[in-house]
Amino acid sequence: MGFDVGKVELHCEKNNKAHKTNDISVNRLIVRRGQSFLVTFELHGPSRPTTDLLELKVETGPQPSEALGTRSVFRLPEGCGKGSSWKVKVHQGSVFLAGSITLDITSPADAPVGEYRLSVKTSATASVGSSLGKLLLLFNPWCKEDWVHLPEEEERQEYVMREQGLVYKGSDKYISSMAWNFGQFEDDIVDICLKLLDVNPKCLCDPAKDFSARCNPIYVSRVVSAMINANDDRGVLMGRWDGRYDGGMSPTHWNGSVEVLRRWLKNGSNPVKYGQCWVFAAVMCTVLRCLGIPCRVVSNFQSATTPTKPDNDYFSPTMESDPNRAPTVYGIV
Repeated sequence: MGFDVGKVELHCEKNNKAHKTNDISVNRLIVRRGQSFLVTFELHGPSRPTTDLLELKVETGPQPSEALGTRSVFRLPEGCGKGSSWKVKVHQGSVFLAGSITLDITSPADAPVGEYRLSVKTSATASVGSSLGKLLLLFNPWCKEDWVHLPEEEERQEYVMREQGLVYKGSDKYISSMAWNFGQFEDDIVDICLKLLDVNPKCLCDPAKDFSARCNPIYVSRVVSAMINANDDRGVLMGRWDGRYDGGMSPTHWNGSVEVLRRWLKNGSNPVKYGQCWVFAAVMCTVLRCLGIPCRVVSNFQSATTPTKPDNDYFSPTMESDPNRAPTVYGIV
């Protein structure tokens, strides 16, 4: 006979502070991959509960699959489960006999990022589990096993946590700087970033494959690069260089990414008018930092050779050969 799950506590404030996501929110669970977080829940039943009855499950995306890494079933002790790399153990000091249990849950350092559904089964005969809630999983530059790891705290602060900076625009003989509010931790920005991933053409074509590929920061960076530019998709910004900005704003109007991203969402995921190279690059930097990918903006005014242009013609993410450096978003002016 199974047990009923009572009150659930996701410890959002404590977990988010430990995962350095409390600047995003303390009212919802937002954690980074490869790092443990706490979940407490009550169990009510006719007999004394035992931990070997508990089976946890996490799922992300519309078609979760163990083969694709978007679904994982695991249980105590130490997260054993069929093909599982998620781990769970009883939190030190948790008194299970008191009718509640606190668990330490750890995602793999290469899990796909995004929103997950977390549930628990309290009986081997139960057909479905009880929901424990939802969590957002982000990349983790503090985790040595994560592909985006940066070893220096100074660089993590600069390329992930800093919300203000300078961007450069103009021409090679007339370079000017301007203050920019990246605002990656502002209210609703993380949801807009996930929405951007969800409406990209690769996801619309094959959502199961796209959600699985979100384990890879290079894949995510390329998707974001394509989605910042409005060419051929429902991207964030429409570019214009002829000096005529009817029906929109001049690119020089913008001094931050937040207004641009919110307008895109408000417009039904239709492009915001208008942007140029430094706006594209700065908005992309906001999205990547929000998702946990270290990023910096560089404006290129005079190339030694003519660059080979990527799918979008104005900016490009580069995962540099040195794995300990942040990826660079280049704005080609």
